[in-house]
Amino acid sequence: MKIALISSPLDSQEKESISLFRVIHDASKMRLYWNRLFRKILRPLYFLDFEDYPLNLVQLATLLKEKHEVRIFNFLRKDLTCELFEFRPDVAGFNCSGGGNLVWIDKFSRKIKSELGSIILLGGSHPTLTPAESLKTTAADYVFKGESDFTIKQTMDFISGKRPSLPEDGLCYRKEGKIIEGPLAVIKDLSSLPLPDHSLLDLEKYKSINIEVSRGCGCNCSFCYISGYQPAYPWRMRNPEAIIDEIKSIKKRVKNEKRFYFVDANFGFNLKLTKELLKKIINEKLNISFWTGMGINIDDEALDLMKQAGCSFFFTGIESGSRKHLDKMSKINSQQYVEDFIKKLAQKGFSVTVSLVLMLPEETRKELAQTFDFCLRLSRIFKKHSESGEAKILFYPNIYRPVPATPDYHKLVKKGFVPPKTFREWGEFYNEISTGNFRRCNFTSDVTPLFLKKILLKFTLLNMATFFLPALKTFGINFAKRS
Repeated sequence: MKIALISSPLDSQEKESISLFRVIHDASKMRLYWNRLFRKILRPLYFLDFEDYPLNLVQLATLLKEKHEVRIFNFLRKDLTCELFEFRPDVAGFNCSGGGNLVWIDKFSRKIKSELGSIILLGGSHPTLTPAESLKTTAADYVFKGESDFTIKQTMDFISGKRPSLPEDGLCYRKEGKIIEGPLAVIKDLSSLPLPDHSLLDLEKYKSINIEVSRGCGCNCSFCYISGYQPAYPWRMRNPEAIIDEIKSIKKRVKNEKRFYFVDANFGFNLKLTKELLKKIINEKLNISFWTGMGINIDDEALDLMKQAGCSFFFTGIESGSRKHLDKMSKINSQQYVEDFIKKLAQKGFSVTVSLVLMLPEETRKELAQTFDFCLRLSRIFKKHSESGEAKILFYPNIYRPVPATPDYHKLVKKGFVPPKTFREWGEFYNEISTGNFRRCNFTSDVTPLFLKKILLKFTLLNMATFFLPALKTFGINFAKRS
């Protein structure tokens, strides 16, 4: 069979997804190139493109390519509608992480089904958390729950007549007018997966290549989609030898040096195993540059090994600068602990992006202002202790949105929140948040959209000062000491 695996664009691709608020928010995250108004102009100028790399689809295509003709269509990069319709897939699978792009997925999947008669598959975090609803309210024939690597392979074998029945785990489908929903699929032993075949993509078009070291997180934040998975995802790590082999395989395939991004939710959750991997990367003399995401509970030895192995940057979440909200998050010990960690990163020459969540339930204007003030303090600490001057600290303010099946979601429903009822309505709801329409989703005590805009503009100025002013000074432009 011909199988198309589709990575959707960032937003709904409709007029309603464009707004001044979205521009302000994207700018505050230093991600203006995400915005449809600026993407064509700015995208080629940025050295960041790991968000564009569809690793999950590469992993699925690797399992399917032995028996099927598989192509990946990355709509994150450009519109590939003509190419997809020329391919005429028998099966079209969509990755649905959740956002305004659910609107696009709903419309485009219906178009494919109507005009090509393709079987439609939906997978990713949103269908995993809303399987029956996603099946009922879309053109989907099959919805995947959890880690669909083996489930999709078994489902394709069933469709092509090579398997007598559908898999029991990780699938939601219709049978004789009834909806059958199996339990969450979790791959306990990640070494059972083959090495991803990255040659399924044109690697020369990417500056960064993603690699998965582990799955799961271990922090269980109440707002995060991972906390909605039942039973909870355990943290698991791949065999270090397989990771080394994957890196070597990629290096052989590319002409130019690539940055690697370890896409784990929590790279350093098990420090013992993480250190073993880092030592192998060092001993193998792979000479790579890599970025990753991890928590702040990491010791000096691990940081030193990361530096030796080639890590120059990582992404970490503190979520809030408010003492009240930090106390709700078990992963953060104290503000002082965060400050000490940021100081340590600066001294060791790491760059870091700090993730935040603004507009948390019951958050006040005072607490939101405290979050910015805390970040300003972290920025000053980092600058003071950065020895090289090349390392940077940036801040990544997300806007809170309820995610189905999470603990926060259930609390909001008990308090009167009326959630969307369909797959597309969820996309429209998320699009409202992205464009600054908080009519249905302001769960704070007294934060107004205008106050939020002011905070986002402050983050924009803070990030720009960190990112651009040092570069300007190298050209002899010093705004602080202008003659």
